[in-house]
Amino acid sequence: MTAFSKETLSLAGRAALTFWLASFIIAAAATFVSTVVLGDATKNTFARGRHMKRIRLVEVCALLLGAATAAAQGVRYGVGAGLLLPVGDYHSLDKAGWIAGADVTYWLPSGSIAIRAEGSYSRTGQKQGACCLSDHTIAMAGGLVDVVYAFGNTADQIRSYLIAGVGFYNWRLSAPGFTPSSETKLGVGGGAGVAYKVGRGSTRLFLEGKVTSITVNGVSYVSIPIRVGLRFGKK
Repeated sequence: MTAFSKETLSLAGRAALTFWLASFIIAAAATFVSTVVLGDATKNTFARGRHMKRIRLVEVCALLLGAATAAAQGVRYGVGAGLLLPVGDYHSLDKAGWIAGADVTYWLPSGSIAIRAEGSYSRTGQKQGACCLSDHTIAMAGGLVDVVYAFGNTADQIRSYLIAGVGFYNWRLSAPGFTPSSETKLGVGGGAGVAYKVGRGSTRLFLEGKVTSITVNGVSYVSIPIRVGLRFGKK
């Protein structure tokens, strides 16, 4: 087998893996939203149809992202978890919670700018003394498509970066004795992080902080997720 053939097969393998992972992250979030939203008996037919359109849009975005990164060689995959800090109105209702997620990042040839698809799930519980539903929990599941700008060079031991994006989140309020309520809304987020190269390979340990926001029924749910995790792959 020629060197060209081996390189082609290797690229095809990376393309298939990239397509699958990128599609899985966002489509999984969309499937979760579909289950939560359509499983709520209080939703009418029109609302279900509207949410289904949003879900299909997210799934299409996942497929497009997978196709766009299929031939990419500068792709990195990441997983992380950490603390979610409610802010403002959200802080008046809930105490700190947790968040976990995964992402796929495609770096442009310059090595400084990237497109990232991320999916996450978070949960918070009622703050002591807060009003309304007793012992309630708020869960959010969704994903963002981000633009990343990194400082320095890809070979640097430590790289800091800025990130900002937009996407959809499913907000779900649950409390004992009450029918869960859920809404799917547009969300935005932005922040910064730092990545430290581990060993001689391309694996990096990252620490990332963001501010994310969605508005549900006139209430702004602003939070600061702080995550620690690992990213690996090219660049």
